Amino acid sequence: MIVNVPTTGKPAKTGYTSVLIAAQATALMSQYGPFVDQSCRLNNVPEFLLKSIVLIENFDLKADSVNRASGRPQYKEATGLGQHMMYSATDIISRAAKKKLLNDEKRAVLKKQLGTRLDYIEKNIGTKTYVVTQDDLKDPEFNLMLTGMYLSQLLGEELEKGRWRVDKVALRYNQGYYFKMPANTATTDLLLAGISGEAYAYVRKICGKDGFLEQLTA
Repeated sequence: MIVNVPTTGKPAKTGYTSVLIAAQATALMSQYGPFVDQSCRLNNVPEFLLKSIVLIENFDLKADSVNRASGRPQYKEATGLGQHMMYSATDIISRAAKKKLLNDEKRAVLKKQLGTRLDYIEKNIGTKTYVVTQDDLKDPEFNLMLTGMYLSQLLGEELEKGRWRVDKVALRYNQGYYFKMPANTATTDLLLAGISGEAYAYVRKICGKDGFLEQLTA
């Protein structure tokens, strides 16, 4: 599929220099390269997209990092390299099972961390409870597999005229799978006009001029 970057001429304002972004991308592959490669291969996700998401979510590359926002219950704390929450991580796996996207290789990676809990998720598709724990999310292989699975699901739903709408993928990664899109999303600029705050900054950092995607595809 085709990905054009940047998708908007608006400056990304990542807060990092191109040299630092390149250095962290190299560090990501140095520390977790086999897990990145595995996740991209099994989920058919472009490496530059997964790397961009990890860097914007966890630039310091700390596998055990937890975003403890004030007043946020533990199950809503974003954790690990891809900054997943326990309930949304469980939902990613449940959705993959429902859509029959779990092959033997993916199951092996997930089961290494979850054990028989993976069987429970597959047998109870759509469960409203969380089965994945915060400790699970601190495992880099497991977390990166979830990141690739989530991106793959979003890419499959945001394909327009043979092109992946990575701007919409980035927005939904940040705001959640069930985020309601603005009325007009024909272009990235129109999409940006319909959002604000964290969501607006996130899409610009990923898709804007000199943003993560452009830096990592240069």
